[in-house]
Amino acid sequence: GGRERWREGRREREEGKERRNKKTERKEGRKAGREYGRERRNLERERERKGRGGKEGSKNKTKKGRQSRWEGKEGRKEL
Repeated sequence: GGRERWREGRREREEGKERRNKKTERKEGRKAGREYGRERRNLERERERKGRGGKEGSKNKTKKGRQSRWEGKEGRKEL
């Protein structure tokens, strides 16, 4: 799990190694950024295909929890 990895990194730091950012190691430079953006856009597109346009459903979140999506501005829509 994460704890072993943490311990290992801690040991390396104590030995005086520079701490390395694994994420940026994997994705270097401009091209990587472009790939990352493409990936995100693909995910967005998939979400839209599935119907829930991205972040719908969080729109009616209130302090009382999530209201039914049907009680909106126009009162209750008939189901």
